Amino acid sequence: MNVEWTVPALKRISQIKNKYFSTEETDEYRIKLVERIEEKILRTGTLFRSRNYKDTFIVYIDQFIVSFRLSKNGTTYTITALKHARQNKKI
Repeated sequence: MNVEWTVPALKRISQIKNKYFSTEETDEYRIKLVERIEEKILRTGTLFRSRNYKDTFIVYIDQFIVSFRLSKNGTTYTITALKHARQNKKI
């Protein structure tokens, strides 16, 4: 199985900032977050369905809600959205 990212989801990752940590530490956190997201999606697969969108699944990592879909041929997961848990929870 493969994991792909859409442009909006990657843009959301790049927007993560923290005023308490340096730029290097924030960049390192982003890289580790991407790795953990992909690992968790591969482990859980299609276990947790979204309540609001058809054929969409979700996982929770740190304080983020990650939305993804399974490709039609069943070989690729495509990450479609990434939201902070305090944002609008409709995902």
